[in-house]
Amino acid sequence: SSGINAEYGVSKSFHSFVVPRDMLQIFALVILLKCPLVLTEWKLSALRFGQTYDDTITLTRVDMSTTKSQMSVCTWLRKRYRAASEPVVLSYNTDTPSSIQLGDDGLKNEIAGTNLNLQDKFNIPDNQWFHVCWTWSTRDYTTRVYLNGDMIGSGLTNQTNLRAGERICLGNTAGYAKYSKSVFGGDMFKLNVYNKVLSQQVIRGMSSDFCSFTENRFTSSRIVRWEDIVLNWRSGNVTDIPTDCYENELDSLRDLMDEKLKNTGRYQAVTIVFSVLSTTLLIILMTLAL
Repeated sequence: SSGINAEYGVSKSFHSFVVPRDMLQIFALVILLKCPLVLTEWKLSALRFGQTYDDTITLTRVDMSTTKSQMSVCTWLRKRYRAASEPVVLSYNTDTPSSIQLGDDGLKNEIAGTNLNLQDKFNIPDNQWFHVCWTWSTRDYTTRVYLNGDMIGSGLTNQTNLRAGERICLGNTAGYAKYSKSVFGGDMFKLNVYNKVLSQQVIRGMSSDFCSFTENRFTSSRIVRWEDIVLNWRSGNVTDIPTDCYENELDSLRDLMDEKLKNTGRYQAVTIVFSVLSTTLLIILMTLAL
C-alpha cells in the first residue's frame, strides 16, 4: 500500500522503518563534526562586585513586557560581604505594588511588591557558590524560591501584573539613589531572566552542574541573558573573574539547534521532512543494489 503515515511521516510500505526522534540532531552533529570547522573554545567568566553602593550594573534596554504575568530569575551567587543589612542582587521598579527586589541572604525575595523572608533557610557559608531561582506568575500570584534545586519557601503576592518599561539594576536598588545597606558585594555567574515559570525539574538541572548549559536551551524565553550582562557597561568596581567552565562554537550550535527544534512547533515538520528524505535515499540505495 502507499500513502503517508500521519504518525511517522513515512510511506506505509516502510511503516516498520521509524526514524528515532534524536536522529535529526545526531545527523546534524555528524555533519558539523565532519565539516572543516575551526572550533573556538573560550573560558567563561563570573562577575565580582565591589563593596560600595556604586558597584553596579544597570540594564536600561530590556523589554520586560512579556514578564508582566509570569517570570523566573535564576543565578549562581557567592557571598563575600556581610556588612549590608539588606543586600540586593537584582532590583526592578522600586515602586510598589510591582517592584522586584532579590537578595543573596534570604531576606529579599520580593516580587509584585510582596516580600518573602527566608533568612532562616539561607544557611550558606561565605565563599561558596550556590544556585538560587525565583519564579512567579499571575496564575496563582505566588512567589516560589529554590535554593540549590529545592523549593525552600513560597508566598502569595499582590494580585497585579508587573509593570513593564523599567530598568534593572544588579548589585543595588534600581532607583537613582543607591544605598550602603543594599550593597551586594559578592560574585555572580549565569544570571538569566525568563518570561516563563521554570519547572522544578529544569531548575534542578541548572543547579546540578555549575558549568552546565541548561540555561542556553531556553534562548527564546531568556529576556535577560548572562552573555549580554557581562558585556554591559558597569559602574564602579565590577570585574571579571575566571571560572573552570568552557564553551565552544559546537556547544552553541548544538544548543541553538536544540532550541529551534524542540522548543518550537517546527520539530514535527522538520522530522517528517528528514524521514521522507531518509526513506527516499534508502529506496535509491536498494534500487542501485538490485
